[in-house]
Amino acid sequence: MTQSSPGPTARRRVLVVDDNEDAADALSALIELSGHESWVAYDPMRALELAKETIPDVALLDLDLPQMDGVALGRTLRRIRGGKHLRLIAVTGHGGFRRYAKPADTTWTRSPKTLT
Repeated sequence: MTQSSPGPTARRRVLVVDDNEDAADALSALIELSGHESWVAYDPMRALELAKETIPDVALLDLDLPQMDGVALGRTLRRIRGGKHLRLIAVTGHGGFRRYAKPADTTWTRSPKTLT
């Protein structure tokens, strides 16, 4: 029995949204080192602008954003062009995920996964 090697990983367009600029920049750098494209927004309004320009495949959203929380931002991103298939990943440094997610909410990824 021969094992086939996996094909090349698809290059993903990733939007990182976090008001903590150091965290957002570090996460973006890691994503780019992994071979993907990355854009950073430090606030929800800029995230919406970038999403319209870039049509990301994946969005990593801080849950505790100013002006609009990450859940509301995720819902809004889903309504823009190309957003129907957007993979949303919640990011928080405050352990606030339980406050936002409901057991039946399947539009969010709870655990770290590869971007393939």
